[in-house]
Order: sequence, then structure tokens, then C-alpha cells
Amino acid sequence: MTGGTYDIIAEEGSTLSLQFEYQDENSSPVNITSSSNIIEFTVKRTSTKTDTFMFKVRSDGNDVEGAFEFPDTENIFGRITKTGGTVGSFLLTLKAETMDLFKIETYFYNLRLLNDATVTPLCKGRLIVESKV
Repeated sequence: MTGGTYDIIAEEGSTLSLQFEYQDENSSPVNITSSSNIIEFTVKRTSTKTDTFMFKVRSDGNDVEGAFEFPDTENIFGRITKTGGTVGSFLLTLKAETMDLFKIETYFYNLRLLNDATVTPLCKGRLIVESKV
């Protein structure tokens, strides 16, 4: 399955909160409530595979091994919360302090669902950081 493409526009220094609902090809919510389902949001400076990621935020709150440009030793950048409502819903939140670390430019992200050895791309695109008005 191929994930969709969605550009996110965020303001520097402001909290970013985005609500998602993962649906199948019939527009029915996909159950992600199992603890074995981990949602992962990764931000990089470029869209290349070899670029070092700036940080990752995961729904299980665990650190992700790898080379961070901004080390996230305490899951300080934000969180992904599986929300009520429907079984496929989750909320991505990046803290204002995190958005303050970004320069005003375009970054790249991907959002994936991990379940054991299975990786399902949910969404990818550009994270465009704009200045405060």
C-alpha cells in the first residue's frame, strides 16, 4: 500500500496539532489500537534516503535508535496519541519549543505504521515552516 502525500504548513514557535484517521480503501477506519501498532513521524532536511533524520516521534514514547540532529532522549519534541472516537484516529502534536528549533524553510517528513516487521506508509510530504505573523 502506498501512503498519500500531504504538505503541512506550520508556524515557527507555535504548537502543531494534527488529527489523522487511518482508513482502508473502502474508507473504513483501520484498527490501530493494539499496542503492537506503533505510529512513527520522521522529519528530515531532504527527501533522500541517506539524509540523517532531525527527529522522530513515536506513539509508544520510546526512543528511536539512529543519528538525530536534535537528540530526543526524553520524547520532548511531541507525541502521537491514539485517540478515542474511532479505532483509526490519532493525534500528532509537536510542541512549540520544537517548532522554535526550525529555521523558516521546507523540510520533509513521513508518517508510518509499524507492526513487527511490517511497515505501512501512511503519509509523506513537506513540512513548511513559516514565520510568525
